[in-house]
Amino acid sequence: MTLDDLGRPAAIRRLPAAWTPFDELSAAVGPTPCVARPHAGLVHRDGPCRCFVGGPAPEHAERPEDVVLALAWHGAA
Repeated sequence: MTLDDLGRPAAIRRLPAAWTPFDELSAAVGPTPCVARPHAGLVHRDGPCRCFVGGPAPEHAERPEDVVLALAWHGAA
């Protein structure tokens, strides 16, 4: 506990958001494919697809060959 200049307990700041079961599921499952664009190779890293209801945008999925292409482009391969 921290104290202010007069020795009183300092004001408690806003607590961080609690870890929810939804967060636990997202961490355990990993990236999930985008249902709105199934053939685009897009994934959601923050849980199931919520594109139809205004959720966060998907990201491009990492492919194993992306690492090889990046190394070849930068001259490391």
